[in-house]
Amino acid sequence: MQKAFFSSFWTHFFALVTFVVLFWGCASRMPHTATLSSQPLALQKTTFDALDTWQSVDYAGARQSFQASCSTKNRAAFLDEACAKVSDTTLDNKTFFESYFEPHLWVDEKPVLITGYYEPALIGRRTRDENYTVAIRAKPRDLIRVDKSIYGFTHAIVDANFTVIPYPPREVILSTPPRDTPVAYVADAVEYFFLQVQGSGRIDLIDENRTIFVGYGEKNGHSYTSIGAYLIANGWMQEHNMSMSAIQAWAQEHPTLLPHVLNHNKSFLFMREKNQGATGAQGVPLTPLHSCAVDTRYIPFGVPIMLSMPHPKERTPYTQITIAQDRGAAILGERRIDYFWGFGHEAGALAGRTKAQGTLWLLLPKTLSR
Repeated sequence: MQKAFFSSFWTHFFALVTFVVLFWGCASRMPHTATLSSQPLALQKTTFDALDTWQSVDYAGARQSFQASCSTKNRAAFLDEACAKVSDTTLDNKTFFESYFEPHLWVDEKPVLITGYYEPALIGRRTRDENYTVAIRAKPRDLIRVDKSIYGFTHAIVDANFTVIPYPPREVILSTPPRDTPVAYVADAVEYFFLQVQGSGRIDLIDENRTIFVGYGEKNGHSYTSIGAYLIANGWMQEHNMSMSAIQAWAQEHPTLLPHVLNHNKSFLFMREKNQGATGAQGVPLTPLHSCAVDTRYIPFGVPIMLSMPHPKERTPYTQITIAQDRGAAILGERRIDYFWGFGHEAGALAGRTKAQGTLWLLLPKTLSR
């Protein structure tokens, strides 16, 4: 009887141990809530070995982009250990990520929407001529910022009666000569419009034989309105054909309607010359294919993200590691990512076509799981 008791005891004991091991093994793969910034996310920890696409990403480009994020303190503190090792040449690029990070699948009832952006590259002149007539307008000296709680608006001008009034919308700005010396002149009003939408770009000055970088100088304070949505609402374009290249083609076919359509967006961005190319809100230069804009309430700057979506041109599966280095006015919520394709016309074509449901894995330091 005593033998039977011990036999039963050890049988139940080993069963309990097996249950605990299996439970914790499964629990580590169960969805959990993590707060990396100010808002929680639903994540599910997995392994790199479980990701079929992990073997096909550009580890070197991703590490270079991550190293840029490590150069500033404007990043998540939990990345400190990985940042301290990012320059360790004894670790190859793939091993670096596998040694200090582990993937966490972004779990949600609704899919993630991935869009794209780019840095436009235009041809222009420093001085105006008969072909280059579209002025890249600098911030005017009469534009001032005011307290919205007092005036009801943020960007203003003082009129002839010394009254503070809202700064004019796009149509009024473009109907008058530039108040200050333009940064440069370009030939195409639509390209200039997209330059303003993207917020930064580069201009090859043919009269100076050099390239300059331009970016945000100031805005007029009016809300941004999509001209794509306006074209669709008026029956001038179909939603399934909407892209930046399609808008440019429509503009060439309807030159008399173009000013009306562009002026539908009352927002106007004044620009300034910069020392470097596209820079994200984190304060570091953006890396083509390895930078993205996020809502930093959910994902802090510097976090590596592996995204998977259909390639906008080839329609084949596309997977890459990108670093959270930027944010945008339209990138709101935990299910939004804006992917940086790079600069120039090809990047612009890809960005214009990028609007897809995708899958995200946040690469988080292993120290967070300890």
